[in-house]
Amino acid sequence: MSVGLSLRLCALAAIFVGALATPALAQGTGCSVTVPRADQVVPDDGSHDATALSEAVRAATNHERCRRGLAPLSADATLIKAAARYSAEMAQRGFFAHRSPVTGRQTLRQRANDAGIGNVTIAENLITGFFLAYKNGAQFSVIDAEECTFRDAKTGNIYDRLTYGTMGESLVTRWMDSPGHRDNILTPDLARHGFGLAVDPDETALCGGNIGTQLFAGN
Repeated sequence: MSVGLSLRLCALAAIFVGALATPALAQGTGCSVTVPRADQVVPDDGSHDATALSEAVRAATNHERCRRGLAPLSADATLIKAAARYSAEMAQRGFFAHRSPVTGRQTLRQRANDAGIGNVTIAENLITGFFLAYKNGAQFSVIDAEECTFRDAKTGNIYDRLTYGTMGESLVTRWMDSPGHRDNILTPDLARHGFGLAVDPDETALCGGNIGTQLFAGN
């Protein structure tokens, strides 16, 4: 992949497959990421801590990279801001795609230039989901919609709300199960990372929906 000319795109529209117990973070020089608020529930009203959530996603991403001998990704504030902006753009305008209808921001390269990321290798993963550890296709009953409590109709188990830690793990697990997203996560010449989440105003089931953007860039 030639630095400055390459870009990779991959989108995943699916429901969370379930919360995971937070595993040990990636180990090794530069591999560990401390996740702020790891055990706190991610609010579904857009008031989440953007830095904490991006760090949770980076921790899970670095775990996958480092255990395969790849260099860990560093946090990049510009990428976090750009990812959050694109997630908000999709949520507010009602689309989910790598190509935006906004003039001058249609392509990933245009958005990267607009954000000042530079002429480097870039990649983008997209994802949608909910704020609950909801198993795809499961039937559920509502206990208290205002408090976001739902019960699995078959097992009777109450769905857990996703925390910063478990949301980061869930997102990366889903991406790793998809070849295109996995390739982006495991691309050797990517070095910087940012993730941003926005609430989907049209999705009210299961405490609301969300749209997430993961951005990568080379040095």
